[in-house]
Amino acid sequence: MFIYGILLSGVNNAVKLFGLCSVYIWALFIISKYIIHNRPELTQPINKLEEIPKLSTDADLRNLPLIFIGGHQSSGTGLLRVLLDVHPMVRCGPEPIVTRKILKLRPNNRNGQDRLSQSGVTQSVLDNAIAGFIVSILKNMGPPADRLCHKDPSSYIYLRYLSELFPKAKFIHAVRDGRGAIMSTIMYV
Repeated sequence: MFIYGILLSGVNNAVKLFGLCSVYIWALFIISKYIIHNRPELTQPINKLEEIPKLSTDADLRNLPLIFIGGHQSSGTGLLRVLLDVHPMVRCGPEPIVTRKILKLRPNNRNGQDRLSQSGVTQSVLDNAIAGFIVSILKNMGPPADRLCHKDPSSYIYLRYLSELFPKAKFIHAVRDGRGAIMSTIMYV
């Protein structure tokens, strides 16, 4: 493409570029028709729901052997995630930032709990929903693995709650010398 860009230098660059792009689009169209004609299995719909194994109960969901990595920002949690991700039985995908917001849903004050229970949402229902959401996010962020890993430094604020949600989970707290963590934060943020 770079060679064509050099050849297109001149007065009518836009016209030449349009013509070149139309040739590429035409070629892709012909190739795609050929592939679909010769490979009919590619036209069959893919049922994504069959790929995800269904768990029988909420207790199964909450007893998964998850790994949670946390600690102060720039304390080495990213390096630890990469090291665990190398293991064939562990998958630590990218940082799932949406779980941080879902963990905030747990009402800490008495008024919030009363309002939820009046509407029929008990604490156990809310806990099962939050646990299901976290597991669903972790499962769908990459290929299946025996152990799923959640790396989010700020989720360590909710350590006690996470240990209630997932009693079989393992927690890794990354600790670094405060001077190095602050210097790293200043340099990379």
